[in-house]
Amino acid sequence: MVFSFGQYDRSLSLGTDRCSVRVTQGRDGHTYLINSETGVWHLNADGSAECIVPAGVRQWSFDPRYPMPATISIGIQNQGSTVSGRPIVDAAIVGTTVYVVPVVVSPAEGEPYIAAAKLDLRPKQNPPYEVARVYDDRHLVNTNNLDNPNLSGLREIEVDEANNVYILNAHSHNESDVLWKYGADGTVQRRILAGKKGQPTVSDPIGLCVCSSQKRVYVATGQIDPKDPNSRVYGFSTEDPNLSLARTVIINGMQHVTAMTSEPQTGALWVVGHMVIGTPVPGDPSVTPQCEPYRVRIPVDANEVDADSLADKAGDLALPMSIVWTGQ
Repeated sequence: MVFSFGQYDRSLSLGTDRCSVRVTQGRDGHTYLINSETGVWHLNADGSAECIVPAGVRQWSFDPRYPMPATISIGIQNQGSTVSGRPIVDAAIVGTTVYVVPVVVSPAEGEPYIAAAKLDLRPKQNPPYEVARVYDDRHLVNTNNLDNPNLSGLREIEVDEANNVYILNAHSHNESDVLWKYGADGTVQRRILAGKKGQPTVSDPIGLCVCSSQKRVYVATGQIDPKDPNSRVYGFSTEDPNLSLARTVIINGMQHVTAMTSEPQTGALWVVGHMVIGTPVPGDPSVTPQCEPYRVRIPVDANEVDADSLADKAGDLALPMSIVWTGQ
């Protein structure tokens, strides 16, 4: 769906509805589509598309978690009746570099694990990229600790103008909701979103959005609270080594946030999500809950806003999964 000045304008066809999970924008201003089955696609102005990151396997000389070579698997690997790997669920594109999450790292010795990767595009190769860096927080992993966090829920990745990389993990076990900042200088900063020491709990974090003009990174609570029809968006300072909480915004009337983006010039946030109508039937997968889509613009000085329903305003849009700011 395309919106002009906040109002529904038109809809575009992305070629296929199968496994398309997210639309994102590269720093070059071009639009890209993440397809969990086939990879990352560049959408051309004439309606055609080309896959710039298909599934593939690359060797990595030095595993970040274990001091040994490793194999990096990007996307789903289909080998006859054998299927392996993880689908790409998010990507950030900066020039000829693509940051993807998740990938599977298989060290020469030891258990495979999930990480994120920086890929340098090599169009004439097969697959058409080389692994430039693997993002993993080995200091957070301790196999002797029963409270070891589960880092298999890597779900979103963003890159700011200084090429710092932000990654989000969401998992319900062992305080595994984590926000990282991997600095361009090699530093690693993390924030556990479990709400320790009086800080708010950001359960099932979603909607990762970096706002360079505000020096903040935003996430929302993705967990629906049946007793509270409102969502909350949290802004963390990217200047603080602890990624301290700098802002909280309440969104009235939006029960579940799915994605966020920002206006680069004003710093305002645009958020999409939905409200579940009625009560889903527990344990019955054949009953699909009815979702009403919502959208809201959050000015830089607001701490509470009201969401606007998109029902009957945006074609057949029912469950918005991503949002991209394209400017004028």
